[in-house]
Amino acid sequence: MPQPYGQWSIEKAELGGADITASLHDYILEIHDGNGFVVYVQQKRVDAGNLLFANGNGDALDITSTEGPGKGNTLKAIYQQPDAVTLIICYNLDLAGARPAAFHSPQGTKLFFVTYKKRSK
Repeated sequence: MPQPYGQWSIEKAELGGADITASLHDYILEIHDGNGFVVYVQQKRVDAGNLLFANGNGDALDITSTEGPGKGNTLKAIYQQPDAVTLIICYNLDLAGARPAAFHSPQGTKLFFVTYKKRSK
């Protein structure tokens, strides 16, 4: 599996079954080689923390914020990287909720389903 390191732009995003792509066009996810991450909005750093990747298809991912509005919280997610330029993550924004079981965001849930595209340098 390719490594998801680098900068990623949101290509498509859904939250609770609703398409919210247009409202996130200025977001950039940067994943560092040491499994750290930074989120930028309009080139301003708004969140950062650590990622814990698991192995296998439909991998488990734990995202722990160390700064920003989510500081101290850990989100449960699953991810896939089908190729070197695509990263798919489904996050559960409900901190008390279970890890998502599939890559979708049904209406009425706090599941955040995002397809990212790798940014060129």
